[in-house]
Amino acid sequence: MATVVSKACSACKLDKPYSEFSPDARATTGLQPRCRECCRKAKKAARGSDIDGANAKLRARYAESGAGRRASNNAWRERNRDQLLAGKKRWYKSVRDDPAFIAKVRQRAIDTKDHKRVYDQEYRQRDPQACRARALAWAKRNPEKRAAISKAYSGRRRARTATGVGGKALNDWTIAQPKRCYWCGKACAKSFHVDHYVPLARGGEHELHNLVIACPPCNLKKNAKDPFEFAQEVGRLL
Repeated sequence: MATVVSKACSACKLDKPYSEFSPDARATTGLQPRCRECCRKAKKAARGSDIDGANAKLRARYAESGAGRRASNNAWRERNRDQLLAGKKRWYKSVRDDPAFIAKVRQRAIDTKDHKRVYDQEYRQRDPQACRARALAWAKRNPEKRAAISKAYSGRRRARTATGVGGKALNDWTIAQPKRCYWCGKACAKSFHVDHYVPLARGGEHELHNLVIACPPCNLKKNAKDPFEFAQEVGRLL
């Protein structure tokens, strides 16, 4: 005798397989009287009739089970990491050339510029060696992109230094300066850099009043940072 594997939905009256019904221990059949589709429609209609109340109830439920839910979600994401990354890549490829998406990304970058700058600084300070290793690994994987970035940077730098102090004046100034790092105070006569106090990338001028002697580690560490922020970082400002 064949086993019955279907039942009629109490809402739509259609005969459907058991797999179309959610479990319900209170029912004699062990299944809810309405099929999954009818349950979804009913929930959607109820939510639409009182959207504010539904949102408040949802927020309250999330607040009550916040820690446990976050732990469960994190565990799920860790188990399905490759699947999630693949899905994100597929989605990005589908929208990356969309003008609306490009405009949205650019506007968000403008709106969050200050917050992003502070976050990046704190992130780099937490683990500078890991950041450097990641940057070097990226450059090794993308030599053509790295070369294009370097070429563009060199072009911008040449354009900014095309006007300003000339070669002889700069050489005379460099010879006359005490070879002690402006930032850390260490002697650096054997190896030193001429650093722009206000970086060219931040609008600094290629003039003598904007130049200081710096040891290579400080100059490379400072890069295009704000001079006051970097001075605090190395302890010049308390």
